[in-house]
Amino acid sequence: MKTSRELWNALEKKYKTEDAGLKNFGAAKFLDFKMVDGKSVITQVQELQVIVHDLLAEVMVINEAFQVAAFIEKLPLLWKDSKNYLKNKRKEMTLEDLIVRLRIEEDNKAAEKKSRGNSTIMGANIVEEASTSKKRKRPSGPKNYPSKKRFKGNCHNCGKELFTSYAPTGPNETVFMANSATTKIEGMGKIALKMTSGKIVTLKDVLHVPEMQKNLVSTSLLVKNGFSMFLFPTGL
Repeated sequence: MKTSRELWNALEKKYKTEDAGLKNFGAAKFLDFKMVDGKSVITQVQELQVIVHDLLAEVMVINEAFQVAAFIEKLPLLWKDSKNYLKNKRKEMTLEDLIVRLRIEEDNKAAEKKSRGNSTIMGANIVEEASTSKKRKRPSGPKNYPSKKRFKGNCHNCGKELFTSYAPTGPNETVFMANSATTKIEGMGKIALKMTSGKIVTLKDVLHVPEMQKNLVSTSLLVKNGFSMFLFPTGL
C-alpha cells in the first residue's frame, strides 16, 4: 500500500504533466492559427483573442507588442497591402488601435465589393433614363473638337447643389483612401448627369467627401458601360 507522500507525488506528477500539455496545446493552437479569405477578419480576430486569453490564463507571458505583430502577420492573402502597410508603420499601435483600424477597413472593403457587384462607377449605380432630347447628328466635314460644355452648378466638393437627393451620414463615417489615409464622409445621395448622347445618367450612393481635392471618375468603367471619351486640350 502506497504512503501519503507517494500518492501526493504521483498526483503532482500526473497533473503537472497534463498542465504542461495544455499549455503546449494552447501555444500550438495560437501559432498554427491563420486567417482565411471569405470570412470576416474581425470574427477571426475575436477567435484569436480567445486563444490568447486562454494562454494568459495559463500564466504564459505574451506582451501586447508581440500580439499586435502576430495578429498583423496572420491577416489573410487579400489583405496583403494592408498587412505590408501595418508592418512598416513606425508608430507603435496597441491591440485596440489595430482592431479599430481593421474594423474600419473591413467595412470599407465590404462597401466597395457591394458597389462592384452592382455594376457601379466609383460607388454609384448607373441608371439610364429616357430623354426627350433628340439624338444629335455629327456634322460632316473636317473633324473639329466639339465645344466643351460646362455643368451649371457647384462641385459636390464645395456644395451639395449637384445632388438630386441627399442624406447626411453618421458622425464617424470615413472612407479609406488608396494612400492608406482616411477622410470624413459628410453625406450620400444621387447625382443626375446629362450625357452628350442626350441620356441622363443617375449616379446613386455618391459620397460627399469635402476634403477630397478632385472628383475621381473611372474612365475605363465609363467606356465599359458604353460611353465615349474625348480628349480636349484642357482635359477630358
